[in-house]
Amino acid sequence: MNIYLSSDGLINYKLYKKETDARLYLQTDSFHPKHVFNSVVFLQMIRVIQRNSQESTCIEDLNELKSDLTKSGHRESTMDELEPLAVQRAIEQDLYENLERAPETTQKLVFSVKFFREIGDLKKLVHSMKTEIEHLC
Repeated sequence: MNIYLSSDGLINYKLYKKETDARLYLQTDSFHPKHVFNSVVFLQMIRVIQRNSQESTCIEDLNELKSDLTKSGHRESTMDELEPLAVQRAIEQDLYENLERAPETTQKLVFSVKFFREIGDLKKLVHSMKTEIEHLC
């Protein structure tokens, strides 16, 4: 996941795609039951939706996913049928996770990053946005 600050100072995130990712999906001419192909589409859509905080980047990534799935033989009509269901499932999962959340604690926020020179600046930024980050968690 790519995490970045928007121009208005909010923390946003976007689906991360490795440069070496060929974006190849299960070919529809392979010998699998139909539900397997639908599951690939459905779960990939949920992954894209959950890994984008902004609607514009989500739509962009969903369109790219649909294009890649089409190249693997998946039908647009199936994707169009599954997309609203994937959105609904992603929303339901988010609501469920919020209901099941453990009580708030005073634990420190810990995350790992690859070392870089500006890590001190990043720590200061994250510390200054502690309230916003805790609200997201």
